[in-house]
Amino acid sequence: ADETAATRLGNKPAADVSSWSSQMAMADTADRSRFGATPSACSTSGAEPSWMPATGIPSDDGRYVYTMALIDLLVPFTWRAKVEVGYHEVISCGRGYQYSKLPPPAYAERQSQMLERMCGRFDEDVDEDAGSSEATSDSGEDE
Repeated sequence: ADETAATRLGNKPAADVSSWSSQMAMADTADRSRFGATPSACSTSGAEPSWMPATGIPSDDGRYVYTMALIDLLVPFTWRAKVEVGYHEVISCGRGYQYSKLPPPAYAERQSQMLERMCGRFDEDVDEDAGSSEATSDSGEDE
């Protein structure tokens, strides 16, 4: 019953994903770093675990593998999106960074922080409001 409940929450038993990893070509460390991912984000030993999006991050007991996918990468950050970010910043009295649509660097930082919180590595002393000016700054790029 516990295993079924955990699967419904988005994690899969490690045995269920072993067939994925055998089908995916493993990239070296340089290839992993070009995605801006931090493979050791959940490592407690300090050593870099073997991590790729297809294989996920194993739980401490090795029973589960956690994966995450971002579909927002398919949405271009055009002038319209930039106007929406500005609009939300104004109507929310400076808290527009809490909305879903953000400039790409701010969005990436928010996803990284979320993953660290999920892995239990979030520093609670960090003021989440401090990211407001960074989140609304324009990167100058249309992606």
